[in-house]
Amino acid sequence: MGNVQGGTATTRRHRRMAADHQVYCDGHRAARSETTDAHTTDSGRARGEAQRVSPRLVWAMTTATMAMTLIGLLGRWNNLPTWWTSVAMSALLMSAAVVLVAAAIVDSRYRRLPDRFTIAAGVAVTGAAVVAATTEPVLGAVAFTLPLLLVHLVDPAAMGFGDVKIALVLGAACGLVDWRLSLVALLTAAAAASVIAIARRVNSIAFGPALVGATVAVVAPGMVAGSPLGWLS
Repeated sequence: MGNVQGGTATTRRHRRMAADHQVYCDGHRAARSETTDAHTTDSGRARGEAQRVSPRLVWAMTTATMAMTLIGLLGRWNNLPTWWTSVAMSALLMSAAVVLVAAAIVDSRYRRLPDRFTIAAGVAVTGAAVVAATTEPVLGAVAFTLPLLLVHLVDPAAMGFGDVKIALVLGAACGLVDWRLSLVALLTAAAAASVIAIARRVNSIAFGPALVGATVAVVAPGMVAGSPLGWLS
């Protein structure tokens, strides 16, 4: 009788332990599902936001870029004063900066850099490069992008391809002032991102805001003070 009661008690304990374990597993799966759903929702929001804004944005940027590029080229072809092309190039770069800042805000919220934002900014920077008639933007784009591309190829989880694509635009923008500024901007962005990650005590952060912020910080003084290329001197 004692053995029967003892066996029954042991069976009950095992059942309770199995039930507790099942509850724990169900809760763990639910938590993981909620995290996955939240991440999926955030990505969906980013895609939806980009799809709502980007088509009009790209067309508007393309139209404005064609107009400002034509104005700048007319100034060069007709030997008009330097300020003529300076205004055109400054307008193109400032419009690109607005779009890049918008992309950085989206990245900070959803960890995603919408391609069409990058394309829109790239269109404007390309127009400015055409007016400048120099290869410096190409050098700047290569210098800025190559390190990020290598990191992406080695560890895609550490460096998203969106950061690599936007680096092309940012490097070209740096090249409009001095292609070596792309290296300064990249190092500044890396340092800023590291400091922010340490301050927040997190392992990773969105890199887009640091890239855009560092580029604006190094390009803006060159635009104001004057460029070695002479287009703002």
